[in-house]
Parts: sequence; structure tokens; C-alpha cells
Amino acid sequence: MNDDSFWLGDYNASSVRFFDSDGNNISDKTISYGSGQGPGEFQNPRYIIPLEDQNRLIITCKFGKTISFDLSTGKFKEKLINFLPFGASLKFNENSFAFIWAKNPGSSYKEGVFFFNAKGDITEFWEAPQPRWQKEYIYDVPRGYAIDANKNIYIGHGGRHEIMVLEHKNAEYKIWNIKLPRGYEPPPKKNLSRDAMIHSEKLNAYFNGFSFIDNLFTISEHYLLVVWNNRKPLSISLDIYDLRKKERIIGNFKIPGHVVGVGVNSIFVHELVENDDFEEDETRIIVYEFSR
Repeated sequence: MNDDSFWLGDYNASSVRFFDSDGNNISDKTISYGSGQGPGEFQNPRYIIPLEDQNRLIITCKFGKTISFDLSTGKFKEKLINFLPFGASLKFNENSFAFIWAKNPGSSYKEGVFFFNAKGDITEFWEAPQPRWQKEYIYDVPRGYAIDANKNIYIGHGGRHEIMVLEHKNAEYKIWNIKLPRGYEPPPKKNLSRDAMIHSEKLNAYFNGFSFIDNLFTISEHYLLVVWNNRKPLSISLDIYDLRKKERIIGNFKIPGHVVGVGVNSIFVHELVENDDFEEDETRIIVYEFSR
């Protein structure tokens, strides 16, 4: 959000929590609604998008149900979309959000990028380029999506040290080769099988064997944050690239947890602090300030 506060989905608790710019949880703004079956209920929130100019908070849950809440009061407003296929919802600006659809094997849905307004109306669609997307990426699980102010889409796939760049409404795409992190372990030569994609144990075993891009974020209008999940040793590291120059300006910055969001000039990291056997583990948000 504009003041560097942010919303975080608690997937297992089926709730959405608000944190101020210092990483403090403001508990009275927590949103939690039922079993996910009713109009204003959700289960396992995956994407949380605040649209400040529209005073709306958009929540997409595990099965693609997308609903909106009043950003100020947390009260349910309306159901926007009943189902979105597998992909990612991303905030574009303070009035709209995008849905990036990466096709699952056997699905009839078109691949591409959908743009929605705060009421859930499709305002724009552009189809994804087909040749390499289908031949090389269809059985690889995407690990990160980001969008910039010009509606360019950045997609990081599995253990590849490259990012696919989909330029706005362009039928073509570009491949951006990025630098490898320290301790990089390459993926197996054989792509992930269809069988492994639907079995969690096989899926986890596959991804535990190599380094991969865990997530992507854009910071302000000019920077791309690449989050790496490394194997040797086990660690999470950050790289920051200048989008104008396509150059890495910060590399191999280790963090003690997972990046859960970014602000105008901040990076929010979720850290789990293990306590003794008689106390619950503590979760906290660490705020890193980025300046350039």
C-alpha cells in the first residue's frame, strides 16, 4: 500500500491480517469469515490485493473464488468471480488487478492475462504466446509472477535462471537471463511429470532437489525483486534488478524467512521463531528498507 502497510493471508487459518509499516499486526483489522461456502466467506486465501482508490480489498482463495471487502471497515461487499483457474492474481494499480493464467495439462481455458476492475469486470485480455510457453514451460511449475507499471509481465519458472517477459499486448516474448545465486543447484533434466503435479509428496520431492525462483515482486516502478530458494546450503536469498538497465544491483542477500510482500520502499519477510516445548512458536514480520 502507499504507506508501506500491507495485508497478509494466513492460509491455514483462513484469515487475512493487517500489518503496519513497522511489521506490527493490527489484530482488530483481521478478516476471517466462515468455512468458505457462504457469499462473504473464504477458505485458504492465496492472493490479497488492496485497491485504495476504490476502498476495496480483493481476496482470491484456494479454489479461485474472488470476493471483495471494504478496505476501511473489513465488511464484506460482494462476490466478484466464482472461479479462476490455476494462476496468480496481482495488483496492477489502485483501481485494478490482473490474473495471469498458466495452463494446466488438459484444461480448456485460454492462457493469457486478464485485467479486472474493482467490480470484477474484465477490462482487457491478451493471449499468451504459444510456442515456447507450451513446449518448454507447460509441465514446469511457475514459481513467481510480477507486473510493472507498463503492464509487462515477468514469469520465473522452476529452477531456470531466466525470466520470461511478456510485453503488453505483444504476441512475442523475451527471455531475460539472470544471474545465479550462490549455492545454486540445477534442476533435473527431465521435466516434472503429470503424475507428480497432482501428488504433493512427489511434488515436494521434486522441488527439494534443486534451487528455484520462489517469487518475484516489483518495487516502485523500476526494480524487480527475485527471491531464490537455495539447496546447498538451505537458504532464501534476494536479488534486486534495475528494470531499466536489466542489471543486478543487489545480489545474494540472505534473509531468515520468506518474502510475503513489498511496499513502496520496503520488503516484508515472515520469520518463524521457534520457542521451547511449552510455548507456541512465534511469527513475526521483519521489515527491510530498500533505497537506491
